[in-house]
Amino acid sequence: MKTQNQTETPTYRFLMNGKKGNYEVSFSIEDGHLSAGCTCRYSFPCQHVEYILAGRTTRLIGGDVDLQGVLLKAAENTVEGRALMKKAKIKFAGETHCRRCNSTRIVKIKSSLTARFFSLFKETSTHMYFCKNCKWTW
Repeated sequence: MKTQNQTETPTYRFLMNGKKGNYEVSFSIEDGHLSAGCTCRYSFPCQHVEYILAGRTTRLIGGDVDLQGVLLKAAENTVEGRALMKKAKIKFAGETHCRRCNSTRIVKIKSSLTARFFSLFKETSTHMYFCKNCKWTW
């Protein structure tokens, strides 16, 4: 049981859709230090932790977007949080919306079989992204 002088450590839990299933990513901030964990077997910080710290939301399950905003504000106040957020934003920097129709359903051409199929007869040597809505590449 905690006394009045002890405060409970805020814990933030997210369920995230991954390539091999769903992962639970958790963050806690205690005494000005950020710690994170994930149920995947990859080294820390894994891409799931970085994805959340980069502010990305499309793979989050269950409407945890508001909780993610609270986490990001709290993480900015820690040394580890600022460093991890900077690294994550660089890693996940890129397009988030289609330049033509403003859809969020975009993928990188090299990593999507669907995108490669639809752009088979298009000039895509200098293009990196494909929109699943309007089938446009850029």
